[in-house]
Amino acid sequence: MNGARSSVALCRRALADLERTLGPDHPDTLTCRHDLAEAHRTAGQADKAITLYEQVVADRERVLGADHPDTLDSRHNLASAHWAAGEAVKSIALSEQLVADRERVLGADHPDTLASRHNLAESYRTAGETHKAITLHERLVADCERALGTDHFTTVTSLKNLAEAYQATGEPDKALATNEKALIGCEQAFGNDHPATLAIRRGLVDAYWAKGEVDKTVALCEQMMAGCERAFGPDHPITLASRHGLAQAYQLTGRMREAVALYKRTLARRRKTLGFDHPDTLATCRGLASAYEALRWMRPALSHYVHVERRQAAALGSTHPDTLAGRADVMRSFILMRKVKPAMRVGENLLPDCERVLGSDHLITLTVRNSLINVYRVAGKIEGDVGLCEQALIACERALGTDHLATNNARQNLAHAYQANERPEAVELYERAVAGCEQGFGPDHLDTLISRLNLANSYQTTGRTRQAVELYERTLADCERVLGARHRITRVARASLGKIRTP
Repeated sequence: MNGARSSVALCRRALADLERTLGPDHPDTLTCRHDLAEAHRTAGQADKAITLYEQVVADRERVLGADHPDTLDSRHNLASAHWAAGEAVKSIALSEQLVADRERVLGADHPDTLASRHNLAESYRTAGETHKAITLHERLVADCERALGTDHFTTVTSLKNLAEAYQATGEPDKALATNEKALIGCEQAFGNDHPATLAIRRGLVDAYWAKGEVDKTVALCEQMMAGCERAFGPDHPITLASRHGLAQAYQLTGRMREAVALYKRTLARRRKTLGFDHPDTLATCRGLASAYEALRWMRPALSHYVHVERRQAAALGSTHPDTLAGRADVMRSFILMRKVKPAMRVGENLLPDCERVLGSDHLITLTVRNSLINVYRVAGKIEGDVGLCEQALIACERALGTDHLATNNARQNLAHAYQANERPEAVELYERAVAGCEQGFGPDHLDTLISRLNLANSYQTTGRTRQAVELYERTLADCERVLGARHRITRVARASLGKIRTP
């Protein structure tokens, strides 16, 4: 039996003993019930944790009073459990009220008040309101440093999460500086091998990668894994998390076969120690699927994505944010396998759920909408539907900015629609799309090469033959070098160049 499940079993037995000997309303019994709820949350059983926390909150309010510190603690953990379950809106509502009550009862600078403000900021980030989360975290960090010191756990955790928010909004310099500041405080407070220190180093990995410092990315991950194995042993959850992180680093740096091998080993160990349905196990399974996808091994990729989505749906429900992301993975796999009808079926069911649960401006919603437009275009259902594509681009630019990859995808969809309607604006959009792909993926990425072919075709259809020929020639040479002479996209480039050269 793994550690998380053992903890649940022990808490259940202890609770039964206390209820029998002291009664259901004794403070010690209520504390044990609170601990059982926390054990369920740690084991990834968010629904059971929420049910128990709601019971404990009601009991503590009745027995101890609404303003008792233990009651406030249970409300804090209830809000955290809703956040862990992906119910960000509920978590925000609970956290806002709790912050107000803790400020009234304990004071604005009390550590518990600051911890609840941290949860509120993270709930906003989970809900996709990243800029609001950044504002709250920046204020919180300043207050924590003043009231608690630079090496307090809440301070360094807030710094870490602020860095992640900066990363999400495309501010890698701020993310790196904030992570480095958090790491100094964490090492001073807890030491080099503490879980919090290792988590911050993981944030540094993302910051180094965003700045293009590839060697530092992999080296830091390898150091983290060695330190975890030394401190905790090969099968400890923290060690497995660092191994998962190293597999991600291999994947990000193009070492796909090494990533696949490490993901496989980590998945086997996580299934053994955590169980098949634990969120960390499913995260590794999804990572393995994404590595397969990067290698274009689409059958095993789809199989693993479907496995993750089904397990998430069974454990969390079909509209939990994690499940929605899993359904989006399945849709994307069908698209890459050119299975238009299954992709359309998944997308048409998925998009309304995303809009209802996540909101119309959430990244997953925007990505699914763009993908569905693409599928419709390939299927010939909305060829040239300019209005729908314009709305999608406006939504992406509003929510994500002009340089986000999802925005660039929407821009290409609109360019396709303009071209189908013989509108000259298509050329400019395709040119911006090529620049966006080169910036986001690099000049040799498959999506960049396809985008360049689309631009060459647009030059051709608008009578700019010389520019079309030059771009086809350059793109064909790059396709042959990067993809090989027999790749499907290389053959498309060769055929397109042949047609334009034919009198």
